[in-house]
Amino acid sequence: MLFGHNSNVKVGEILYHVQTEDRGTSHAVIDTMVYHSGRVLHRRANSYSDLLPLDGAREQALRERVSTQHQAVLDEFAFRRLEVGASKFSRLPFRQ
Repeated sequence: MLFGHNSNVKVGEILYHVQTEDRGTSHAVIDTMVYHSGRVLHRRANSYSDLLPLDGAREQALRERVSTQHQAVLDEFAFRRLEVGASKFSRLPFRQ
């Protein structure tokens, strides 16, 4: 199963794209990437091999982990805890 989320986050005048996805059971990784102008500026990857093999309950747990990881990155943007690339945007307004 492949699950994922996509969000756009505007910080000041800069638009970032946040993408989180399950890389499939052959890789068993939840991958979140932050993009700006097609460049990956931040990446977070977490294994879910502890959920394999997937059944109904474990698949639901995977969906929740994907959502939680995606939301965590969005929250870090909102609370200015995530720096991407060389930019520091602590004084810029956040919009999602």
